[in-house]
Amino acid sequence: MIPGALASPLLRQPISAEPPAPPGGVPIVINITTDTADFNCKTAALNNGWDGVTPADITVNLAAVLYGSTPVQFGPATYAFDTDENYPEGTTLKLVVPANSAYRIVGSGGEAGWLNLNLGPQAPGNGGTAIKARVPITIDCQGVLGGGGGGGSAGAGGSANAPGGTGAGLNAATAGTPSTVAGGAAGANGQPGQPGVTATGANLSGGGGGGGGLGAVGGVGGGGRNFNNIPQTALPGGLAGKAVEGNQFITWINQGTVYGAIT
Repeated sequence: MIPGALASPLLRQPISAEPPAPPGGVPIVINITTDTADFNCKTAALNNGWDGVTPADITVNLAAVLYGSTPVQFGPATYAFDTDENYPEGTTLKLVVPANSAYRIVGSGGEAGWLNLNLGPQAPGNGGTAIKARVPITIDCQGVLGGGGGGGSAGAGGSANAPGGTGAGLNAATAGTPSTVAGGAAGANGQPGQPGVTATGANLSGGGGGGGGLGAVGGVGGGGRNFNNIPQTALPGGLAGKAVEGNQFITWINQGTVYGAIT
């Protein structure tokens, strides 16, 4: 080199032994075409060839129904869609639901309240949550997203068992059971179950409350009277399930038709 001359810029650039890694992770695509209970995103990815260690770009395409299977009062609630957690750094999740009212993500429906002659009225169940997000996820939902409906409470008074209706979930809500009077009608999606009719004679039971539609409370059973002709009041209907828990982790492209709270 000639004294005082500047070195060529090419001589100062580091030489890479390997080409840079491409952006993103291993693509994992999960296509759901049959109704599925209690979908866990991480478990499904592992069942579709992911090693659980390498960062992945996981996409779930839904063309069916995801639903929670376990009513809340029968143990820990299950979720229709659960992201799970503790993914390798750099992993991305995406859920895609096309525009079709038959493609749904719904929480479990609350069980009906009923009368135990030894223990008294048994409370109805609450609706379950549809989506549980524990890590960042992008959701493009153009279908239906709904928390489970609350169960209706049993009619009060008398010795007859007039159970409430079941809240909406995989199936539609059901009406309350009549006694000597009518039970409450089932709620449509987003609508509460209707109350049972009150019975006015001694030792008569009110009608059961109707089950709540998706994302709605269950109906209250009708009042009745005991052997001494003293009025009796039914228990409240079951609470509405949430459409989403963990909204802080979600990037929404579309929300679709939503029944229930997003929290």
